Amino acid sequence: MKRFVKLLFCTLWGLFIFAPLRPEIFSSPLGFSFDLPAGFVETARFEDDSGASFINTVLPVQFILRIYDGDSTPRQRLEETLHKLGGDGDLGVFEWNGSGCVISSFSLQNSEMSASGWAFAAVLPDSQVLIALTYADNRIAGRSPELYEFFMLSVMDSFATDADSRFDSGPVMTFAFPRGIKRQLSLNMAGQTLTVPLDTSDVPGAQFVIDREFAVLKEYAQSPLKQEAWQRYYRQIYRDSCARLEEASLAILDVLDAGEEETLRSLLAWTQAFPYARNFGNAASPRPDFTPLPAILMGAGSDCDSRAMLLAAVMHHMGSKTALFISETHRHALFGIQLDLGGAKIQTGQGVYLLNETTVSVDPGLVSRDMSNTDAWFPVILPHREK
Repeated sequence: MKRFVKLLFCTLWGLFIFAPLRPEIFSSPLGFSFDLPAGFVETARFEDDSGASFINTVLPVQFILRIYDGDSTPRQRLEETLHKLGGDGDLGVFEWNGSGCVISSFSLQNSEMSASGWAFAAVLPDSQVLIALTYADNRIAGRSPELYEFFMLSVMDSFATDADSRFDSGPVMTFAFPRGIKRQLSLNMAGQTLTVPLDTSDVPGAQFVIDREFAVLKEYAQSPLKQEAWQRYYRQIYRDSCARLEEASLAILDVLDAGEEETLRSLLAWTQAFPYARNFGNAASPRPDFTPLPAILMGAGSDCDSRAMLLAAVMHHMGSKTALFISETHRHALFGIQLDLGGAKIQTGQGVYLLNETTVSVDPGLVSRDMSNTDAWFPVILPHREK
């Protein structure tokens, strides 16, 4: 393993210092970030801070980053890296976030290890090239190929080049579910009928993210990091959903054409009238119980957390500061928004949030008395755009 890391870190360039924003969100002064699964810890760092390696303490998955100067393309850098490591894998080239990227599923066989994983290369805003690798030892006892695959893809898909790209689908989803074929969907909103576009890849793509992140989340069921894992689960779905619903969200806001309070009232009344459905699966085969947001727009049944996230995905285009509030005790979710109205509220480190029910026809801020104990809820603070 030491030889592997040493090979990976040779000929590094540029500044690479990670500073934690939240427990598992690492951000570089260069502007990029990774929203990693809970439990990653740093294991090594290059002397000039131009690279680092991490391992997850819940699932033994490695994650390594390196930064090159911009005198070669991402493809050239990734091919060179895999060649030096003795890795073998096909490369996929695609456009993401305005620049060319490369992704590879690779295998590594040498005298020290037998591993498989994913590699990714992208151009950073300052024209440097980032190389990211995540892999796991194939000899781990009881290793589930699908679980490790989901976990590693989740790592790669959490990459963002800057703050704005936190609202774009990640690189993995952009590569695996390319968009292109639009269909028009009619919605009834505030007494009007509007037409919004959805891509044919939106529902299957969103469902893949939900299934992938649920597989990751289940690994934390008995972990002290369970709450952090729940928060990340929702953040990953939210990121992908924001991108898929951007055009629909803007069309909805254009029809409502109102301030934040009236928009909230209209959207609450709209979501509270949705068909209700839950799908836990069973003990042998649990399901995420989360409806893809594009499917909700198409009329699929939904529950509290998916409805609350739909509200957040729409209202973030107004610059609203939103959150989900989750309770294991009540098996319920509420929509939170920083808005100066009377009603039930919860104070968090990021501000005070008005609580809103999405499954019962009540006004903003009204929550059932038996759910009013704020200690029973934890927040999922969602990224927002500045007004």
